[in-house]
Amino acid sequence: MVSRNEFPAYFEKRTLQFVTGLRHPISASGMLMHAHPSFEVVYHFSHGQVRLRDDTSFDFRNGAVLIYPPETPHLEVSALPAEDACILFRALEPFPKILRKPLHIQPPLETPIREELLSLTRKTPDLSAASQLALDHRVTALVIQLLQLAQIKQDLAGQSSNQRIVDMAKNYIQANFDK
Repeated sequence: MVSRNEFPAYFEKRTLQFVTGLRHPISASGMLMHAHPSFEVVYHFSHGQVRLRDDTSFDFRNGAVLIYPPETPHLEVSALPAEDACILFRALEPFPKILRKPLHIQPPLETPIREELLSLTRKTPDLSAASQLALDHRVTALVIQLLQLAQIKQDLAGQSSNQRIVDMAKNYIQANFDK
């Protein structure tokens, strides 16, 4: 479970460092097991499966996001040849507990989050210090939004569907009529 206070406190004093954004193909036969020295955020455009070195696996579908901690060996296999959008970033240790193991965020992503993630995967030329700083803040904001989304999805998964409907109705009424 995601701690409600742990990751906001981490980001009060730290900004992540954007390393690069890229897109790469994945095939039905999969990529080789690999790892990165930085964190990796992967946005999937297809469905398939991720396997980790410890034989843990995650099924993903179009729009899913996975965040891998540094040096986490993983293998992605797509149902059809496809492309992934990836962002690499660095963070100062100790990492928040939620970022110490792979995090799988099921779709749908809110459109602004998805657009920002995809925007950060475009090739970046050599950056000035100011441009690097701006990208550092953008990737920090994106990761915070993804962690908040993971928290919301975990909260919803723990509720019955009836309770979810009641809570959504209460929130709607409070937002639109309780003034």
